Amino acid sequence: MNRIALLSLVLVGIVGCRADRALPPGPSAEIQDATHLNGNSFFFWLPPTVNQHAPSSQVFSSKLRPVITIVDQGPAGAASANCHAGSTLRTFSGSDITVSNAAYHANWRTDQDALYPECTYRITVNVGPRLNSPELGYADVDVVSSGRQLKNVDTDEFIPLLDDRTLPITFFIGVGATCSRDGGSDCGEGVAKPGENTLIVTNSGNAGVFIPAGAVDGETTITIQSVDQRFNEGQECIPRLADQFPGTPKTLDNGCYDFRADPPLADVNDNGGTFNAGFNATVGICPPTAAMNLDHGTLDRIQLFRIDDLGEGNAVALADVQAPFLRCDPHYSPSFGSRGSLFGDLARALAGIVSPRPLYAGTRRMMFDVGAGGSTDGFSRFGWALPFSIQ
Repeated sequence: MNRIALLSLVLVGIVGCRADRALPPGPSAEIQDATHLNGNSFFFWLPPTVNQHAPSSQVFSSKLRPVITIVDQGPAGAASANCHAGSTLRTFSGSDITVSNAAYHANWRTDQDALYPECTYRITVNVGPRLNSPELGYADVDVVSSGRQLKNVDTDEFIPLLDDRTLPITFFIGVGATCSRDGGSDCGEGVAKPGENTLIVTNSGNAGVFIPAGAVDGETTITIQSVDQRFNEGQECIPRLADQFPGTPKTLDNGCYDFRADPPLADVNDNGGTFNAGFNATVGICPPTAAMNLDHGTLDRIQLFRIDDLGEGNAVALADVQAPFLRCDPHYSPSFGSRGSLFGDLARALAGIVSPRPLYAGTRRMMFDVGAGGSTDGFSRFGWALPFSIQ
């Protein structure tokens, strides 16, 4: 890749008081996202940062807490005392980043930082409250020393900045960005915050979680991911557990999900890796077709199970609870939480989530009597099975 690579970013007019000189030779600038350098398939730089758009097939993930860092990459060519490789110039997070029109956006006031044309700078986007949370993408920035260097700039590849000395940083994060690439076909994600109710539903509407206010003492990114692509039909979702219903591999008929927090609950709460006492989460998973085809009496006996250690741990049955945020639950209500209660924020939370599709609207056994959820004090792998007593 040459110096004018893919889509570099040019900052203009911010170092005009320095010597007017050409950029020294050095390593090529880079950009990484879903369409460049095999980046995260659900992350896209957007105009005016990069002249491209996210595909209409992806669903915008509006409930995340991205963090933008701008780091000095060191000299582009010859050594320079002005460049300090690895040093962070600026960090944007929280209210610094706005969400609107299916995009995250921040403004970098470049005149507030000492930038030098002989240095290369990298804008990186992570997701989650920690700087070492998963990296979604980056873009390298080249600094030019005066407006005269704009004469030969290709505006399709470079973003000139003349008057206000502000560089817009705009990007799209799709549902699935925090899920592992070798994982399942269904994903959901969001951020649990202290003092707030949190509702997260997967893209298919097949699984979700409600975390009540008071359950966590710090922000943590929650990811829900089906594991149907990690095992073949007939294999176990939860090892050493009989009469399971994991669903059909590589379809949306999932019955086995991993729920995880980043940072983990052990780092967020000071209580051994669980939610705060008295504030259990409600995990909900729609039973797969094989379970829904059971006779009514047997269907009402199935339970959600959780296992923390896939290697040696034992499965634990969860107490049955309603999961009215899933349409497969017999207690589903689109206005769930609209009246003042512990669930007071859920109606507003639902408005920001993709409407789940009615997976079992056509089956005669949709209305099993128990709820589609279970109460849990922590996260791990969850799946449906018949209780031990009727194995």
